[in-house]
Amino acid sequence: MKVRWQVFPKYLSASAHQIQVIEIFDVNFKVLGTPENGLKSNEVLSIVCPGLELIGYQVEGVVKVVRPVLFGESGKITKSYNVDGWDDRSGTVLEVEAGQTIENNRFALDIFKACSIQSARNLILAVPASYHPERLRNSNKPPKKPFDDVIKHVDSLYSSNRMELPLDSILVIGY
Repeated sequence: MKVRWQVFPKYLSASAHQIQVIEIFDVNFKVLGTPENGLKSNEVLSIVCPGLELIGYQVEGVVKVVRPVLFGESGKITKSYNVDGWDDRSGTVLEVEAGQTIENNRFALDIFKACSIQSARNLILAVPASYHPERLRNSNKPPKKPFDDVIKHVDSLYSSNRMELPLDSILVIGY
């Protein structure tokens, strides 16, 4: 099985830049794919980090990737967000989520943050295709499909036409 992905709005095809990111996740699918691997988000990010850096991303690691939201007196940043990755050329915010994608609405917070970040034009949101909590903590919770759930929510957001997002696109990758 390979990564799954969907671009929003749905009338757009994936850009060359987005295809590069999809390929980085795809090449590493054997070690990060769900449900087989059940990695934490930072573990997934560390696996894809070398490939992302090769195509120009700043990736969270030793140093936080800080993106400005608001500026105060003398141009001082008064509000900012830490992101998992940033590509300056395309204005792309990258966020990688794992087990709490749906339960804690991390995907919704990621969309909100990307919409607030100055110069952000695109969001790439990587989430598990499948998540099996019982494999991680001897839980009796049923398996979940975060990718499918996120797609439904983002599709509803775009299809309802109730809100215009200040982003050119959102790419959801299911690993």
